[in-house]
Amino acid sequence: MKSVKLVASALLMTGLVFTSCKKDKDDNTNTPPAVTQGNGTMQYNNSTVKLNTAVVVDYGIWGEDTNVFNLDLEFLSEGITASADTAYGIGYDVYFEVLTGADGSFLPGKYSILAPGAIAENAFEIASTEFIVNYDPNDFEAGEYHVFLSGELTISGTSPKYTYSFSGTLENSQTVTGTFNGTSIYVGAEEEFALQSNT
Repeated sequence: MKSVKLVASALLMTGLVFTSCKKDKDDNTNTPPAVTQGNGTMQYNNSTVKLNTAVVVDYGIWGEDTNVFNLDLEFLSEGITASADTAYGIGYDVYFEVLTGADGSFLPGKYSILAPGAIAENAFEIASTEFIVNYDPNDFEAGEYHVFLSGELTISGTSPKYTYSFSGTLENSQTVTGTFNGTSIYVGAEEEFALQSNT
């Protein structure tokens, strides 16, 4: 799935953007400051987890239909520290491969999570998902991977600040619900692929 290395690549690209804008200064701290894009919560396995970051990767036109576009959406939880040029730690990762009817942005509305193996062709469908427990952005083989069997994602607002809510059932019969409100980190597919080839 395309979510592999998505977050680390997106944060590296954000670092390139932010570093060109901030004033250079020497300090003796080894830990970069955290980047805050918004806030949210998620409920899973009788626990409430804070969601800190949303990342969107724009893949452009989906298939041969020029009216359907692919934007991948990924949420990172507490436990993962995201800065302008790195991500580290261990937490949760929630990934949706979203099909929308607008080029480069989400149309407000409800998006249906399709069952694994189903063919997504239309706007307001989610082609694939991942839910990762103990996700480590620096070790993509670590973690406990799951997929949603069903559910929906609701999006309101306008780019780059959206309000998201999602709910669904995983293949292990656990339910996941969550909300996030804030500004997403946006990355073009070209930047993501370029960064992946260098990592």
